[in-house]
Amino acid sequence: ETADETLKELAQNEIQGAEMAKILPENNKGVSVVNLGRNINIPLSEYAPALGSDGKLYFAGLDRDKKNVVEIDESNGHYSKIFTATKSDKGWGKGDALDEKINRPGYHTNNPSFSEDGNTMYFTRGLLEGNNLSESKIYISQRDGASWLGAKEVTGINGDHISTHPSPGELFGKEVLLNL
Repeated sequence: ETADETLKELAQNEIQGAEMAKILPENNKGVSVVNLGRNINIPLSEYAPALGSDGKLYFAGLDRDKKNVVEIDESNGHYSKIFTATKSDKGWGKGDALDEKINRPGYHTNNPSFSEDGNTMYFTRGLLEGNNLSESKIYISQRDGASWLGAKEVTGINGDHISTHPSPGELFGKEVLLNL
């Protein structure tokens, strides 16, 4: 037992998560979780996966050449990037970072998502101050054959707030971009 209110709140959150885990399998029949192998699932964090219409897996993570825990810090140059991996008959290949048209130096680049036709990619670029996200904006890039054109900031959605997890969709017959 503890008198620390923060620890109590964290413990209560964990209890609620465990309770939810008991009922989730009943609601997710037919869903299977599959490890994509050691080329994708490395000891560092990978997140925000999206399957492109080109058959590639797009995901965000830290420098995949680092084998140990990496401290995210502007002074050491470690920034998250968007990677792609291709699947063959032997499984998923090693993830490769997209070029600087997408992964701009000095920014954390994350959360790729795609238009329905797969020719438009939305993603975020952010800045950290310490461990806090101080800026995050949504960007857009168009497919040019097998590569992506230079990214442009999405107008009309970014502002003095944090914009993350862009999700394109359709609402009442019109294309929309959700900012989750």
